[in-house]
Amino acid sequence: ARFAFELAPTTLAEIEAARASGWLERLSPARLGEALRRALGRPASASRVLRRLSELRLLEAIDRQLAPFGGAADRFDTALRQSNERLSAVGLADACPGRAVATFRLALLCLAFDLPAEDRGRLSLRLALQGDERRLVASGPDRVREALSRLSREVRPSSVHALFGACSDEELAVLATLDDAASSWVRREWGELRSVRLEIGGHDLIAAGFAAGPALGRALELTLEAKLDGRIGAEGELAFALRTAREPAVGA
Repeated sequence: ARFAFELAPTTLAEIEAARASGWLERLSPARLGEALRRALGRPASASRVLRRLSELRLLEAIDRQLAPFGGAADRFDTALRQSNERLSAVGLADACPGRAVATFRLALLCLAFDLPAEDRGRLSLRLALQGDERRLVASGPDRVREALSRLSREVRPSSVHALFGACSDEELAVLATLDDAASSWVRREWGELRSVRLEIGGHDLIAAGFAAGPALGRALELTLEAKLDGRIGAEGELAFALRTAREPAVGA
């Protein structure tokens, strides 16, 4: 798939024989997971790999519940293309490679997206997934759907930014494929909201006579929310934070 080659008829026949005989089921989870990680780890060819796995019925050989999910390649292709375009547009894909969507993780999420929770757990075991990858498969689809549901009620950029803070970039990439409103918010999160920072800090409030403590932290949080929502600019940060820090409710 990396070089867009076609498989020889003899190789196709061997693949079919291996699949029909249950050979893949005898592969250890660690070996199978590592093979997929390599095959689906390159952005330029991962979509072709995923489609060929589906066409050759190898996805269902990995897990029987993946048989009807060849459409996962369409979601994967759209999510990867859109996310890389957006990250490139704001200079993140090249300047901060670690922020770019991880191709294998995105493929996992797309494969698991329509599976019931118990089948996601079995897929994680089948591929010997650990840590973040396992959590992504287990709960990523639920976080995406919850974010989509809440977006219909959220109108403030600060609330959306906080909501997206619980999601990985792979989850946001899939979220952006679900409807136009979600796509618009994800684009705004990556291109604008993430870069918003305060010009002031706790030391400015302490210098103004406030004691260090949770109240100052909360005042800064509220100031950042106000800046995200466009209610203040950089020149109004300190005045807003001082006024907020004086309010009794902040320290309550």
